[in-house]
Amino acid sequence: REGVDAVTAMSLSPTFGRIVALAYVDGDEDEAEPRSLVVPQGAETQADGATIAAERELLQAFWLLATNAEVVVTYNGRSFDVPFLVARSLALGVPVRDDLLGSPYSLRPHLDLMRFLGAGRSPGSLDAVCWSLGIESPKADMTGADVASAYERGELGRIAEYNRQAVMATA
Repeated sequence: REGVDAVTAMSLSPTFGRIVALAYVDGDEDEAEPRSLVVPQGAETQADGATIAAERELLQAFWLLATNAEVVVTYNGRSFDVPFLVARSLALGVPVRDDLLGSPYSLRPHLDLMRFLGAGRSPGSLDAVCWSLGIESPKADMTGADVASAYERGELGRIAEYNRQAVMATA
């Protein structure tokens, strides 16, 4: 397809891509700040407020958080994020919480807002839902399709900020 390069296409596959950043927020805490983890390209030790971790450590942290959460809330997580996280975790020998891909219409332990808001049909992108609800969209300066090239350029802080904004929009 025109406009899609090999790096971007391969980054959408857990076989060829990898997890380079993750953000989360504790929804039980009022005014909680989102936290982010990023995987360095080389010897980086900082990324604008994000914690640096290897991919395996990032996945271990995610599954620890997910295991201790009463509910994991995502936007399109059932179709993309969780299967990608599971596949990368299996490739790296990281144990997973296996109930996040259960019934697609269950609200617990995994609430995928894309499915919930669409009542069986997609309500659209997170950007469109944010617009319709008057919430600031995380997609103003970056989208998921930009992450691979931003990572290649070493823009870890930009990726971490994009992830934090997406988490806050979802929250």
